[in-house]
Amino acid sequence: MVEMLGDRIRMHRARLRMSQGELAKKVGISLTWMNSIECGHADPRATHLKAIAKALGVTADYLLGSTETETELLAAANA
Repeated sequence: MVEMLGDRIRMHRARLRMSQGELAKKVGISLTWMNSIECGHADPRATHLKAIAKALGVTADYLLGSTETETELLAAANA
């Protein structure tokens, strides 16, 4: 599951044309820790996961693989 999490973070970060450093700064973590999360070497704390999801405009459930479609993603983010 960690690999899926990292892949989804990377995909949405790229869509927003955001660097790992920019995302790490928004979340309040180091670039090294952000890289570890994206590469699947580390699991983020729940508070960091929520902050990553918010910065990317998605839900934590989506990042974790519980929600698959964009429509569910958008509906949940706008709720």
